[in-house]
Amino acid sequence: AVVSTQSGHYGRDNEIGYVKAYIDQILDQHAQSKYKAFYIVTAFSESISVKRFQRAGDVRDHVRDIEVANGLDCEERTCMGILESIYKAPQRYKNSVIYVFTDASSKDCRLLDSIFRQLITTSKIKINFVLFGTCTKGIDKYYISLAESSGGSCFLLKDRGVYDMTRSLDGEVRREILVFGEHGSDAVIKHGQGNAEVLRSTAKTNIKSDGEFYEVKDILVDTSMDIFHVDAEIYPDDLAENVVLRKPNVQSTNCEDIKMTRTDMVGSVQFDVKSGNCPCTGVWTLLYPKTAKIFSYSVRSSGEFIISFDAFFVDSNSGMQIANLEPCLGQTDNLVVNVKQHEKAIKSLLVLDIVRVEGNTTVHSSKLSRYYHHGSTYIMPLTISEDIGLYDFRIILTGKTIDGTPFRRISTERFTPTTVCTRVTEVTNYHALFPGQRTYITLMVSNNDAVTEIFSVTCSDAAKYGVRVLSFTVYDADGRRSRRYTNPLALDAGSRAEARVVVEGPEVGLTHGQTNTVTCVIGTTRKDFVVSVNLTEMEKEI
Repeated sequence: AVVSTQSGHYGRDNEIGYVKAYIDQILDQHAQSKYKAFYIVTAFSESISVKRFQRAGDVRDHVRDIEVANGLDCEERTCMGILESIYKAPQRYKNSVIYVFTDASSKDCRLLDSIFRQLITTSKIKINFVLFGTCTKGIDKYYISLAESSGGSCFLLKDRGVYDMTRSLDGEVRREILVFGEHGSDAVIKHGQGNAEVLRSTAKTNIKSDGEFYEVKDILVDTSMDIFHVDAEIYPDDLAENVVLRKPNVQSTNCEDIKMTRTDMVGSVQFDVKSGNCPCTGVWTLLYPKTAKIFSYSVRSSGEFIISFDAFFVDSNSGMQIANLEPCLGQTDNLVVNVKQHEKAIKSLLVLDIVRVEGNTTVHSSKLSRYYHHGSTYIMPLTISEDIGLYDFRIILTGKTIDGTPFRRISTERFTPTTVCTRVTEVTNYHALFPGQRTYITLMVSNNDAVTEIFSVTCSDAAKYGVRVLSFTVYDADGRRSRRYTNPLALDAGSRAEARVVVEGPEVGLTHGQTNTVTCVIGTTRKDFVVSVNLTEMEKEI
């Protein structure tokens, strides 16, 4: 799908013309893949127009005729445009890609954030943002959040002109493209964990060099980064000549066999580092004058990451069956960490940190070896405590490879805790469905917010054998228990409830070994939660 603004301000500098050229690139690239596709083109300004196509040629004809609307305001309805594209699709295609072209921050993404997180999780939609600088000098934090959680990318184009966008989206980020982070002092490149990292300093240190005080950013280089690039921007512009990149203070022949090229521009500097044999591993330091008012930097690397990891939350009672849960305040769930190339890491030195995005603060740290499960998998019980709160957080994995090289990896996923949540606490009959018998599912819903929340529970099963929500057992903040039969259910602050769901096993018609999926939608005033439980059909009782 292609989603683009057509507000009047897009007419400046022929930005709508560049968008058309980018769409042509995307269509050309897809034609080379020879895969059949369904196309959606959405244009948004004060109103939203959604068109569906089955042929690329029809898309080109339609895009060619798109003109900017009247007015020069920078009000945007980006997320509503994306949402309309998803909902207007004839069916929800998993692993679809959405390209969003705009030049302003969105006014509606904050209100739709929870809806998007659910859609991204269930539909595996990847969202790429391509942004112009007419109405904004940075990237909206909600755009970054959507791109990161979906595995997409954010690009802010510095200069006017058409670049090879498809090559950039595949990971070959060119220097004409600048990527910002959530904070002005920290720059990120988001291209998936395997292609680049968020590299930030853990602290600022005042050091004195040549009579002048400097601030320091640390960049950890490991064996995967045989080539890397550092792009730094600084204000006032004349301070750029004083930005310095220093090698690690280590005795290594690899650090002698490197080639570092420096390119100075107005208000910015670029360092390109290449190694002759092996990388100069360790902590590189980026120094800039303390008098700078604005400083941002980004790090790009090429080469294959030796060690990376996936992390996700699962229901502690349901094993791996219910995964990718949103962490909930006060709830204990299992954090699953799969370390790729696990055999190349020193297991005893693996450390997992929970780092709050706001302020880049570490709120939890554990030795991962304590939670070893099997193979390359670690399972760590984690309670979202008051220290973590409702702030977004990432997971950082640090350690050393077997050759002693330190590494640091940051989770692709950005986790957002919630105050209202649901979990599966019990499934009877060993997750099976027997002829003429009932299988009961217990859902726990909790309200850890400071105000009353309304919960509604509706369930269905794929085979349509019959599913009913029987009742709720409510536990108030003091632990008192009561039975209720109303659905929806008003749940006071600090209370939780267990919903009893029954699945009727028919006398005949069960297919031995077949899976019947029960799906429950738990609605709240803030968002809807979807829980699926797989039941195995059995011809007779074991």
